[in-house]
Amino acid sequence: MKRSWGVLVVALLMLASLSAPAAASTRSDVFCRGNAVGFPGKWGAVSKSCSFTSPPQWRGYLEVTWFVEAGTQQRGCVDGRMASVRQERPWQSLGCGKGATGRVSWPANTLSLLEIRVKSVNVGLALVTYEI
Repeated sequence: MKRSWGVLVVALLMLASLSAPAAASTRSDVFCRGNAVGFPGKWGAVSKSCSFTSPPQWRGYLEVTWFVEAGTQQRGCVDGRMASVRQERPWQSLGCGKGATGRVSWPANTLSLLEIRVKSVNVGLALVTYEI
């Protein structure tokens, strides 16, 4: 039973990576794009698709835009944080609904991974695409 759930999750992640809305895929200012899946009322696996180095003239945060697949009834809540090997950083809310833009604190002069997690707030899964 556990193996079949694992296969299902992998298949859903593959579908999520192929199902980005057309409007998002035509943007030229996107540095990195990733996907994450959330379960009803439960956080899904943490996605670590994007790494980033803060430039010298840094503002202290990274803006993350996220959205569910266009034309669906999906809704989710999304959290983000900067990965750290020294200490676990707190999750920061990037909003709930069908999409939003939020900020993740990012100290100056650091290279790190952006971690994203999703929780579905509807009956089915929430497949989220996020961009920086």
